[in-house]
Amino acid sequence: MGIVVKDLDLIFQYIEELGMSLKDLKMLELGNEWLQPGSWEKFVDTSRFKDEHFRYKQRPNKTAISDDNGLETYVVSKFLFEELGVEHISVDINGQDGALKLDLTKHFKYQPQKANVNLYNNPNAKQEIGEYNKYFEYFDVVTNCGTTEHVDNQNGHNNYIAWKNLHDLLRVDGLHFSSLPAIGYWPDHCNIYYNCDFFDKLADFCNYKLLYNQIIASPDQYISETGKIEPNVRAAFIKTKDSKFLTEDEFNSFVRVVRKPFYAMGPNAII
Repeated sequence: MGIVVKDLDLIFQYIEELGMSLKDLKMLELGNEWLQPGSWEKFVDTSRFKDEHFRYKQRPNKTAISDDNGLETYVVSKFLFEELGVEHISVDINGQDGALKLDLTKHFKYQPQKANVNLYNNPNAKQEIGEYNKYFEYFDVVTNCGTTEHVDNQNGHNNYIAWKNLHDLLRVDGLHFSSLPAIGYWPDHCNIYYNCDFFDKLADFCNYKLLYNQIIASPDQYISETGKIEPNVRAAFIKTKDSKFLTEDEFNSFVRVVRKPFYAMGPNAII
């Protein structure tokens, strides 16, 4: 889904409130994210960007974020943050836009040492402790804007591993920000949907300090496949303790998986 204006505003707001400096900030981003038009202009002089920093989507009709011909212009998130002095690393199985080609369904420290190994096409690739082990509790900020809802399998195991990776890679007192499809919205976008209860329970189990936890749609939100503006669950929290992530049984105790038409996460899921 990428990063919209509301997401970027909240990320920068909490970075500032927590007294973090952008220079040399260590940031992990799930997905090779693109920044929606209107989100980046107030943070950086776009005249410094080159053609290779932009990405485009052609829509059949004009949208709220396109030109008159339906062309939407995005900036690769990695380029913006690096321009601001951030040590930025993105992770995506597609390996595009400078992302490390790593698989979120595998424990991060057991990824193959060669980042270009395609684990989907080669599931038996040797897993060993490699160079990515150095990133445990390394990052000041971890963002998850429209990624974990696509990390899926029949029993929810893959989603558990993805969230465990997020926990393990974030340092103590580090900031996590998620913006994910809310239950009952974004039809056919993904298999996993979230609600505020999910983040409440996650924070309770992991001793996170919740800073923000709301289901909200804003005018700058992406337009879904329905042609409507759909709300996301947005949550920000601080990892307050150097503690282990909850067990898979604990994770599954408050994650309710419902098949067809959605997965739904949280005990208040309504299909």
